Amino acid sequence: QECTQIVPKVPSPTRIESGGCAAAALGRIVSICDEFQYFSSALRNDDDESSDANILQHQQNKIERLRKIFYINCDNDIERRNFQESQLERIGIPYERFACVSGDTVEEVFASRGNTTKRFASKPLRNIREGAPDDTEAHIIRAHTIGVWLSHYLLFELIASYTNDKEGIYLILEDDALIPPEITAGAIDRAAASLPKNWAYASLNVHESICLEDKVNEDWFVKRGLTNASLFGSERVALGTCTPIQIDNQWHDPNILYLSAAAQLLRPSTAANVTHWLDGLPIYHIDALLRTPSGALLPSFQFKSNLISTATNFGETRRGQISSSSSSESGRRLLLRLKNR
Repeated sequence: QECTQIVPKVPSPTRIESGGCAAAALGRIVSICDEFQYFSSALRNDDDESSDANILQHQQNKIERLRKIFYINCDNDIERRNFQESQLERIGIPYERFACVSGDTVEEVFASRGNTTKRFASKPLRNIREGAPDDTEAHIIRAHTIGVWLSHYLLFELIASYTNDKEGIYLILEDDALIPPEITAGAIDRAAASLPKNWAYASLNVHESICLEDKVNEDWFVKRGLTNASLFGSERVALGTCTPIQIDNQWHDPNILYLSAAAQLLRPSTAANVTHWLDGLPIYHIDALLRTPSGALLPSFQFKSNLISTATNFGETRRGQISSSSSSESGRRLLLRLKNR
């Protein structure tokens, strides 16, 4: 049955051709079919004043909507590209491939996109597998880690430039991100609706644990880490400032905190806060840099569960990150090298 009823108490509703109403008080078009069930439930509340408040709050939450999905993918990762495009077709939201910044030496990475990447060549680097001059593997991991940082930074910068759509939501996926069949665009919208109002960055995937002390509401936790913490952020557990809640068991270490940049939400109105935050830090593993000592310094948040997971059928990537397959011997060796670096 077509949802054509105009619900009472919604200010100045106007029928539009595609089906829906314009909530003039909010200046926001919302779909009646999308909202009717909620309105009906709210209007059954005996307290009319409370019902109006609930409807208004719900509509305000709907202001932020998922506009587009970007996935970061390197040119030689054809398998991952095909995987992403296959699953993103199901979601029904416009998507776009963002070519990763790549190179097997630091010089190649910084030169890869001309002045766009050269401007970062003098930026300080935190110790990323320095290695001996003849340690080819160490230098490749170093170059690829810088490439990952640049790929994320440039995409964050692009989203910040969408000044005509400041409150739209953009989902950024790394190319091993796996969207479970039950997850829809609506599920991502609903998760975003409960973010604190000042949010700048939000993660929908985590390895391995979050901290009980960081909870801000029923859905979200501050993605908190110590300044200059290690990649794995385990120092808080050792200091007794984190009670770990294990979400993921991919690496079999519950003391790994808030690690992952596999599935991220940004909005243009606050995306520049994220790039400004990164501007003040040396280049390092992007996963670690998106943790924050305080939500006031960088409003960075982690969802309470892995709404989006990571695929486990890909081998070690050519971007210097850790294999998503915990059964991979090469993945385990790389994990140990990173822990001990």
